[in-house]
Amino acid sequence: METTGCSPIHFVEYFLSRGVIFEADTWQGCELTEEILEYVKKYAEYFCNLTIRKYTFQQYRPSHLAATIILASRIALQIEPTWCQELVRLTYLEQNDISETYHHVWSYCEDQFPGHSPRSLSGMERYDNLFHDGGRKGGRNRKHNTQTWLKYGLDTRGRRVILDR
Repeated sequence: METTGCSPIHFVEYFLSRGVIFEADTWQGCELTEEILEYVKKYAEYFCNLTIRKYTFQQYRPSHLAATIILASRIALQIEPTWCQELVRLTYLEQNDISETYHHVWSYCEDQFPGHSPRSLSGMERYDNLFHDGGRKGGRNRKHNTQTWLKYGLDTRGRRVILDR
């Protein structure tokens, strides 16, 4: 049963409060730092702001979209594994359950900010390499332009704006 009074941001905040990075997670083959957690939060906020203003995302349950936002944040930051059993226990969703929603969110993001997505490998390609290429990890050493993505947002009318830091 889904609670209708909660928005995706409420679920994202809940997931973040429970923890969405774990001891076994890595970033570019290294252990995670506190800075990575801050970037996960920034990306989650970014994806929430991006999706909350677009009517088409209201077709998804808030908890489902929130789990997708966590997945997109982890993929954007190249945290591996991108989805794990701890997240399944937290969200009650398997990676395959949010695959279609992830593709919708990521493609919308790339449409809104052409030329500002990761230069060498898009999130869609990275997702496909990770989960639809026999489990092989593609794109491990490719850089992600985190600073550029976090620099832009949408105002209340859906226009692109530069965000204050």
